[in-house]
Amino acid sequence: MKVVYNAGIFPPDIGGPAGYVPLMASEFVKRGDEVCVICYSDVAEHSKDQQYSFKVVRIKRSTFILLRELITLFILFKEAKNADVIYSNGNDFKSFIISKILSIPAVHKIVGDTSWERACNKGWYRGTIDEYQKDSKKLVLKITDWIRSYPLKKASLVITPSHYLAQIVQGWGVPDTKIQIIYNAFSPAAQSDVHQFVPKKKRFRLITICRLVVWKHVDNLIKLLCEDSEIELMIVGDGPLKENLISLAESLNVFDRIIFTGRLEKAQIPLYLKSSDIFVLNSTYEGLPHVILEAFESQVPVIATAVGGTPEVIQDKQTGVLVPPLDNKSLLIAIKKIKTDESFKQKISLNALKLLQSKFSLKTMKDKTYQAIHKQVKTNNRFK
Repeated sequence: MKVVYNAGIFPPDIGGPAGYVPLMASEFVKRGDEVCVICYSDVAEHSKDQQYSFKVVRIKRSTFILLRELITLFILFKEAKNADVIYSNGNDFKSFIISKILSIPAVHKIVGDTSWERACNKGWYRGTIDEYQKDSKKLVLKITDWIRSYPLKKASLVITPSHYLAQIVQGWGVPDTKIQIIYNAFSPAAQSDVHQFVPKKKRFRLITICRLVVWKHVDNLIKLLCEDSEIELMIVGDGPLKENLISLAESLNVFDRIIFTGRLEKAQIPLYLKSSDIFVLNSTYEGLPHVILEAFESQVPVIATAVGGTPEVIQDKQTGVLVPPLDNKSLLIAIKKIKTDESFKQKISLNALKLLQSKFSLKTMKDKTYQAIHKQVKTNNRFK
């Protein structure tokens, strides 16, 4: 079987989706399949691509958008014409077009609402993802919604990492018979000799790891520092709001208590987590946050907002602490609880590790994903 992965992001990009693609692509190769990954990238070539057991084709993000779309379609057609399935982890409409031209199944993994994300990034919409699903919209948003949803209605299968996202996808008109929930799993990174680069802790350290975009609300974490002078904040990640966040920190006179690390390699993340006292995810939206699983593995206590798929990972006061979104008062209370109650801190960290090992098994995720995609290929071949 030949699988073509059409991916929006891929290492050295960071985040759950970026790590998921090489993980699963390697698994398919181990099981005897041929794999080609097509991805957007900041560079046309990357030296580390030689380490992979599968082919990687990179398309530069900076390419003029219309030309980039045409190049993507051409490469996708070229690689998929001898393939059995397209597994789309982004670029869903292009995957749909090529799958129909070649009469091969397209399986899509959906980890969020790209239409809502685009609207937020462009400043076209200010509400939450849940509000977006119900609100009346301008024509431009209706068009982006259609572009997002139509390929999924025509897909062979849609995989989501949480029940929460499955319900959202159903709301786009995708039948529940086409949706399969497969929880993300944690994959330990290879060891990396980078301990000398981890900034020394000077105070009680909070760490957040995320793309610096509106719905992550890192700005509220920066404002939180004004409430407690004994706290410092490490911000791991990059994104369009980085300069705004730096300006905010300077204006509030808390910049000296913030560490902006920028983007880190996956192998570095555990070391930065273990250098911290609490991991905080302050989003107003999450599909199923893979980064929480990373914090679980590093046995760093987690505080996160009770939004999206996060409550499917965190059991409040058992494997972490859930707080209402945009509620710094509750966040401060949770921080104080973990900071002053060592037995509580140890309890939630140990329970989180046990949950990670039982519910978010890497083997289970790999097996279910492989079986789901292989089933679509067999079904398609049977009806040819």
